[in-house]
Amino acid sequence: MKTRILSLAIASLAICACSPKVVTNILVERDPLPENTPVALLNENEPAPAAGEKLGSVEIGDTGFTTYKNATWEIVTDIAKKEARQAGGNTVKITRHRPPSFQCTIHRIDADIFFVGDVPSILPKVLVDTTLAVQAFSDTLNVAHTTGNSAPSSVKPEVSYATAHQNNYQVVRVNASKEQYENKKGFRVSAGGGWGRRLGKVPSGYDKILTQYYKDLRNGYSAGGDITYFFSNIAGLGQGVGFKFSRFHSDGSVGVTVQYENGTEATGIMRDNLDIDYYGIMYSARQVSENKKTVLWCNVGLGMANFSDKGSVIDDHLKETGLTAIYNVDLGYDIKLLGNLYLGAAASLYLGSMSAATIKNLDTGETQTVVLEGDQKESLAQFALTAGLKYHF
Repeated sequence: MKTRILSLAIASLAICACSPKVVTNILVERDPLPENTPVALLNENEPAPAAGEKLGSVEIGDTGFTTYKNATWEIVTDIAKKEARQAGGNTVKITRHRPPSFQCTIHRIDADIFFVGDVPSILPKVLVDTTLAVQAFSDTLNVAHTTGNSAPSSVKPEVSYATAHQNNYQVVRVNASKEQYENKKGFRVSAGGGWGRRLGKVPSGYDKILTQYYKDLRNGYSAGGDITYFFSNIAGLGQGVGFKFSRFHSDGSVGVTVQYENGTEATGIMRDNLDIDYYGIMYSARQVSENKKTVLWCNVGLGMANFSDKGSVIDDHLKETGLTAIYNVDLGYDIKLLGNLYLGAAASLYLGSMSAATIKNLDTGETQTVVLEGDQKESLAQFALTAGLKYHF
């Protein structure tokens, strides 16, 4: 077996994209065919030609560098056809197609090379040549073979067409609008919960017992949900916008001794019942794996956080509240359970601080607003690790 490796010339280097790398394996030696010899392209779901002679195979992957700004489906299949002619074949049967993804911006295919004596006999329901239709989505667009100039009956009305005869068999070119196939719309709904931790510093100047109490109060649970509408799917990356709600909760109590202004002291229990509710809008991106069994996703959001601490100090019942803007970032991974139902895990980060608080004495109704400056600002930054269920429409 002879192996020929063709690496395309690199015009510029870029880490963010990839370029085609071609590996051709020759099993049967034949003389190369002329450059203008038409080559039939059989899609992944079409059977291999029964009467054809298999000459070898070709793999078009990626090198990790940029040769083309975007190696489209047409460019990649043209490379496969060129390799087939070079091997003496006139038919390319795709055995595996990996569409563009977040990691790689090109189409990648594995294909077998055949020589078929009667090419028209294998053409019913085969799209011989394509432009944007197959480039935009991985599902095969079946176009019935015709010998006239009328539109194939299986082509959808919204897809324009042009036909041309080459060497006694039909070449069909489909010119579909890009938006028609890239804007795959859908929803994602999720709910879950887990562990959360506030990231702000513990107040200084307290004894060891009270300092440890505030440290423990930073840990709690985080729960919430979101709904996202995905409006497009470009190069395998779904993009959408949505709304999110989450709640961090922590509570605790500790024995304290309080000294009043008149010099008297009182001993009792101090309690905290703390909630931080986040409401925000977000941009979301998701990438579904080739086997549709896993989803990698991230959210970037901006919203408002409502701080509430309803507690008591000995016999005084108090409630502290505040409102501030919060930035939010989520990164998650979902695993398919059944149908469109997924089990997922996520890490979330919230950043923001409160510069004013309202303190209300629940016994007397007296209210006081306190301005927090510098180190006195109440940090609402938190980190959460959660798990839950997600439904991808």
